[in-house]
Amino acid sequence: MMANQRKFLDSVAKYAAEHSWRLTIVNDGLPARGWRGDGALVSYSRSEEQMKYAVELVNSDIPCVAMSCVHPRIWVPRVLPDYASAGRLGAQCLKKNCYESFAFCSEERIRACQAGYRAFVKELRKLGYDAEVPWLVRKELVGSTQGDNPDANRTMFRNAFAKLPRPLGIYCFSDTVGSNMLNAALEEGESVPDEVGILGTNDNAIICENQVIPMSSVNPGHEAMAQAACAALDRAMAGELLSKIPTLMPPLGVSERETTGLVSSGEPLIRKAMVVMRDHIGEPFGVNELAKELHVSGRKLDRVFRERLSSTPAAEMKALKLRKAKSLLRSTGLTLECVAKLSGFSHSSHFANTFRSVFGETPDAWRKRWR
Repeated sequence: MMANQRKFLDSVAKYAAEHSWRLTIVNDGLPARGWRGDGALVSYSRSEEQMKYAVELVNSDIPCVAMSCVHPRIWVPRVLPDYASAGRLGAQCLKKNCYESFAFCSEERIRACQAGYRAFVKELRKLGYDAEVPWLVRKELVGSTQGDNPDANRTMFRNAFAKLPRPLGIYCFSDTVGSNMLNAALEEGESVPDEVGILGTNDNAIICENQVIPMSSVNPGHEAMAQAACAALDRAMAGELLSKIPTLMPPLGVSERETTGLVSSGEPLIRKAMVVMRDHIGEPFGVNELAKELHVSGRKLDRVFRERLSSTPAAEMKALKLRKAKSLLRSTGLTLECVAKLSGFSHSSHFANTFRSVFGETPDAWRKRWR
């Protein structure tokens, strides 16, 4: 879950500027041997070279705070994402969207993924889902040499998920794996998100916003984690003895895009309604037009939505428009007028008022915070 390095490094740089730190930043390599500083924030892989250097660094008595769940032969204070909380959020998101069977997918079977999977299954049990939840480990099924081989991913998807009931919600413990599963599902002719929903982890906008269908993802809160790690290192450099029990940082929430953004349901009328809403987004299209398109009365449509979703067609239509608007605000520089029009709002003032009433801030303020 440390894949979104830019947000993390930006937050470290901000803390450094505010506290008069001088930074030496090394990516995918090692500082010069004999480097002596006042402290180190360490995020390392499982490569023998990096582990060996980490051991040397800690043994030099330089205060260190680690931000990696990989456990080399050292024991230092750590600030980590709360992988279990991410798993719980994944279960809540997919269950809320009415998926009826579930699976978990990761690149490897490491400790972080184990924590996420256990919490994912436990939360689904609490939410009333009692069937088996398969865990697919991509490297075990595809092989580490296959990389992003689309044919291998497609074969894995077909073999693993062909017999699982639809609609199926798949929680992927990284955005890269999520992207692989999304493309494999589409290649297999699956309807996303109506038959298969894909939820990633990391909320890496470069990956999530640039899929054929923008991908939903758990946001682990890299900025908050970086700030907490910097503050811990500051205390260590001041002489405080830090606890060796890891500090776990909870995720910020789920950034819902279009791979889970439509409510899936076993009720055919609702599923068809949601597809029609999506197809007409950006048009002057309301509940009356929706009922006519579906050849049902507005009263029946409202009743079915209330019975199956505890919601209304109007509420779901508004939620869909707002998800579209947030995606445009995050990934484009379009004016508010353009965002409003493309999201199906009649006027930018109506869009701004609706946005603020739901999210508690203006579209401009939200865009500045997320970009």
